[in-house]
Amino acid sequence: MLAILLLMAALCFCDKNELISPDPSISVYDFPADSLLLQIKYGNKAIVDNKLEITFNGEIVDSRCPMDVVCVWAGDGGIVLHLKKASEQTTTSLHTNLTPKETVFGGYIIKLKELNPYPKSNVKLKKEDYSVLLTLKRL
Repeated sequence: MLAILLLMAALCFCDKNELISPDPSISVYDFPADSLLLQIKYGNKAIVDNKLEITFNGEIVDSRCPMDVVCVWAGDGGIVLHLKKASEQTTTSLHTNLTPKETVFGGYIIKLKELNPYPKSNVKLKKEDYSVLLTLKRL
């Protein structure tokens, strides 16, 4: 019974738009008609429609107020993404609370939805601990 429940949970949580990649550090996505929500761990890359490459391996500045502390300001999480489509390449910074929160590149609007994990006062995070949740829309 437990095995059946675990299998059902695994099937429910898989992303229907994510394709199988031989390299675990690369996620490959088919873009649906409206928008795409994708998560990239630090040091990894996502490929969308076999055209757009999004690599999360740049700078991370996390000044967000830890969840177990009361702060005057919520703070900000800033990341750098490397974007590539055909011969066009760029590096962009996106933020959780400051601007810009989104960028336009290669016919897509790329928006930073979340930077995870959220900081705790007693936990020192390394870059490899982070992942981003991005929303993509076609122009």
